[in-house]
Amino acid sequence: MKKIIIAMLALASLPASAECWVVSNLKGSTFMKDDAYKRTDDGFSGSFMITIDEKNSSVVTNGTDAGGIKYIPISQNTLIGLSQSDSGEAVETWSINNDGKVMMTKVLTGWGGFDSSKAFVGDVTGKC
Repeated sequence: MKKIIIAMLALASLPASAECWVVSNLKGSTFMKDDAYKRTDDGFSGSFMITIDEKNSSVVTNGTDAGGIKYIPISQNTLIGLSQSDSGEAVETWSINNDGKVMMTKVLTGWGGFDSSKAFVGDVTGKC
């Protein structure tokens, strides 16, 4: 799996310059182990700054870095976040659409009851 991701990233066209968006109103669904993987409504009340840059991509939540996640751009408007530790793994995707929407997915595994799959849609509220 890691080899496939590395190959995809090597072939992807990376952004020539940094892009940054402010997004909020993320609403969607979560399927969590502690809830027997039943769908529950979920969302985020804060805002995010998503920076897609060839050398330094990031996702900042209400002014705070997400911490421990390495963000990799795969296009000018999409990035992947990867985190691996002794406790578990996390994979995020963020994609900015031309219609003013942001889509976000997140998978957590190895975190016990917090193991989950999440999908959200939100609003692009501005540029950074």
